[in-house]
Amino acid sequence: MRALVLCAVAGLVAPVAFGSAATASPCTSATRSAQAVQPFCDHPYDWQQTQDGTVYRTAVNHAGDLENLALDVYEPIGDPPGSLRPVLLWMHGGFFEYGDRTDDGQVFEDFASRGFVVVSIDYRVQDLPPDTGVISVPTPGAVQDTLDDAVAAVEWIHANAATLRIDPASVIASGYSAGAITALGLAHKPTAITPPGGPSLIAAAVSFSGLDLHGVPPSRPDDPPVLMFNGEEDSIVPIGAARATCKGTVLTGSECDLISLPGEGHTYGDPATYQTSVNWLAAHGIDELSACDTFDVPTVDYSTTTTATTSTSTSTTAPAATSEPAVAGRDIAPGATPIAATPSFAG
Repeated sequence: MRALVLCAVAGLVAPVAFGSAATASPCTSATRSAQAVQPFCDHPYDWQQTQDGTVYRTAVNHAGDLENLALDVYEPIGDPPGSLRPVLLWMHGGFFEYGDRTDDGQVFEDFASRGFVVVSIDYRVQDLPPDTGVISVPTPGAVQDTLDDAVAAVEWIHANAATLRIDPASVIASGYSAGAITALGLAHKPTAITPPGGPSLIAAAVSFSGLDLHGVPPSRPDDPPVLMFNGEEDSIVPIGAARATCKGTVLTGSECDLISLPGEGHTYGDPATYQTSVNWLAAHGIDELSACDTFDVPTVDYSTTTTATTSTSTSTTAPAATSEPAVAGRDIAPGATPIAATPSFAG
């Protein structure tokens, strides 16, 4: 992703280029070695897989059979004993039809080497249709089953928090494509993930190439914030659909930030977007990330025909948003008026 360049040195982030002429200074070994490396903000640790195929749920699949659903756990090596760690719950893509918990290994490596615990899950997938060369629309049942499985995975994380030294207040739901849709469902459906009268069991959701297929209900003040990444050239989940999702979230009173990626398609991110995620999470109260630089997305004011930019970041700059009254959410690189929010989804 050449349009998004970050240089993390001692928890600081160099200026970024988001669809503008700005350029960032390159990260060099000399600048890195001259600065202290911060846990979570950078990558101070080796990492290892500590659980492989642990069953977290048994459920009836689309064929009517009982299916054991498994997860893998990745942890840093050498982080301080006794310290609590944030956890990234990762859900793979695959159109709710294929894929498994071993996909997207660079995500596991990036976050575990920072000091996160990463939990990657299998979930129930629907049967593939005959090979006609046309990708079908995922059934509502498949979408809901995946959300139910994700809820069970969050409950497993909370039940095993002490063993894994996980901070129960720092559970981040994330995923790619179908997995991103599920992460958004965890944030947007508080009744699915929240005990009656209690706070949400996740702290935030980070979506890579996702959109809302669950419907955003009226929000509550303590609903978790959402960060969305979407390629401007994505033909599977068009940028307009992502903007519509963010707008719907904002209109219910919750927080949603959208970072559009110029020139990118249907992407599950790269080290630069993962760094931005960490800095965004630091700005949204994840305790373990308090030493990291914060990064807030410029705010788009939809009540007028122009946009206003605000940010609490102390060392990260971004270009002001442009006039775009029809787009959704808070968007760091607004583009054209969005298309309908019901695209032909295939990821």
